Amino acid sequence: MNTLHRGDGTDARDPVAGRENQSLKRIFDIVASAAFLIALSPIMALIAAAMIGEGAVDPKARGPLFYRQRRVSAGRDFMLVKFRTFRPGPDQAGLSEEDLAWRINELPLTRVGWFLRRCYFDELPQLWNILKGEMGFVGPRPWPRREYERRLAQGHHAKRLLKGGVCGPVQAAKGRSVPGTDDMLLAEYSRRSALGVLALDLRLIAKTLGVVLRAKGL
Repeated sequence: MNTLHRGDGTDARDPVAGRENQSLKRIFDIVASAAFLIALSPIMALIAAAMIGEGAVDPKARGPLFYRQRRVSAGRDFMLVKFRTFRPGPDQAGLSEEDLAWRINELPLTRVGWFLRRCYFDELPQLWNILKGEMGFVGPRPWPRREYERRLAQGHHAKRLLKGGVCGPVQAAKGRSVPGTDDMLLAEYSRRSALGVLALDLRLIAKTLGVVLRAKGL
């Protein structure tokens, strides 16, 4: 495998077994994310209009269209983007960024937000994260820095080596985190060819889309 030189001065092994694999994954991410952004732009515009419309009749639902969380992808911080699904409130003002990230599912939802969570449409803005290279279509879910460091200290290094993804083994299992899942994905990438990695990614994307189509979020 190739050695990756990271910005923090440490070296890490390339989990995708070479530049060819990395290049193929990145090309796929760029083409697919751009295509999805174009195809889904009318839906995203309708979501924005619905959020603005709800805010016009319900002042408690007013707020920014997007919610940004600081997460870690391949060892680097970035701002993950989602459609805002919760009602802003004064009780959130005293929470740190990471505390708010962990309590996000406890916050009261807007009507539009409930629908977005149910259908996973709140995740659509992450296509921008993929296009920018901060995430990939497939990979472990990116965590806030505190949890990332805790898992790293326990010897789980997959999230340090792999870009965070919208689709993956955990997402395909409807968010049920199985210990070692990310490490198994890392090992699977390490022994596959470029086309083998792409085939695995396509399979995981298909499984994740199956979860989305069943609309059983929340």
